Amino acid sequence: EMCIRDRFSTYACFFAAISPEPMGYAAVYANDTESRTAFFSLLAVRPKYQGLHIGSELMDTVLRYARGCAMETIRLEVRRDNRSAIRMYRKFGFVEESETTAQSIFMRRSLWDYER
Repeated sequence: EMCIRDRFSTYACFFAAISPEPMGYAAVYANDTESRTAFFSLLAVRPKYQGLHIGSELMDTVLRYARGCAMETIRLEVRRDNRSAIRMYRKFGFVEESETTAQSIFMRRSLWDYER
């Protein structure tokens, strides 16, 4: 089985916010042409840049990219205790799925209607 580093380097697309130093980054898999479902894998913003809408800009970039890759849906997994991330995902139209774990919530949104 492929390790996470190899999966990222082989299948994921990375986006970074840099000005002049790295402020944040995001990763998405948009390669499932059978189900046309992308998986939003990672979003991180350095603490000193939080609150500047960098996470929202990265999210918008990821959603537009996935839609441009002919994906119809995007899913993600978020820790239950990450309230600020859950708020942002809801703002972007993500809804909770019935599938959950003790630590995580799975969310999804359609990409058919995504425009910002």
